Amino acid sequence: MTASASPDARRAHLIARKAIKDGKLIRKPCEVCGARPVDAHHNDYDRPLDVRWLCQKHHRRFHCLVPRRKLAQEAGWGEDFLSNQESADLIGVSVYRLYELHNQLETVRAYKGQRIYRDSSVRKLVNHFARVNALLASV
Repeated sequence: MTASASPDARRAHLIARKAIKDGKLIRKPCEVCGARPVDAHHNDYDRPLDVRWLCQKHHRRFHCLVPRRKLAQEAGWGEDFLSNQESADLIGVSVYRLYELHNQLETVRAYKGQRIYRDSSVRKLVNHFARVNALLASV
């Protein structure tokens, strides 16, 4: 929890911390990777004992996802978006090389110079590359 957290966030964290101390809320491994130690993440501060257990790595990633998700919603993409790294991995190139493909992908500039890519446009490009490779292999 940051110093600038809202009063609702501070209240939820205090209630969760007390419940952990009293044994009413038991820490579980990270729901993504199974690692420990974990943070209690609140999706809804009005439900302070309803938490997601995330290691620090995945907790940070989750909070990075929130602004990207908002940007995708504003672009009308819904959940149809990927990060730089996810897009590069799917295509099979480095993030640096991904920038050379911008004119072939739907993209929106996100925060801190990062971009999000429309998942469906990335997959369309991957399928195109697969067809080209198959054609070249048959020649």
